[in-house]
Amino acid sequence: SHGLTGVAEIYSYQAMSLAASGHFVMSITHSDKSAIGVKRKDGSFIPYDNEIAKLSSQKETYADSVEARRKQTAYRANELLAATEKLMTLNVGNIEELQELGLSFVGILDTSDVAAIGHSFGG
Repeated sequence: SHGLTGVAEIYSYQAMSLAASGHFVMSITHSDKSAIGVKRKDGSFIPYDNEIAKLSSQKETYADSVEARRKQTAYRANELLAATEKLMTLNVGNIEELQELGLSFVGILDTSDVAAIGHSFGG
């Protein structure tokens, strides 16, 4: 999970190293407006929300910034859980996008050994 203004691609070195060691790697760029920007599959774009940072710089609105970050954390946790659940289904059935590429993970994923990594706001 990336930190504030980060994206999944900044972890490509770690992801490739883990994959080269035989691990199935899934990277997420969070769509909670904490990434520098997210281009969605449908072509729409989600920009970074700098307003929360502005709230945290003022004593009167600091508590609001904490609440906003907590909401982002909950959103990220739900994204991670949804992605992990989808990943688990690849062990029992394929999806069209993978079939078109001639790929299948059915029956070969070790779903008993799952880990998550991140740093800063994503750690």
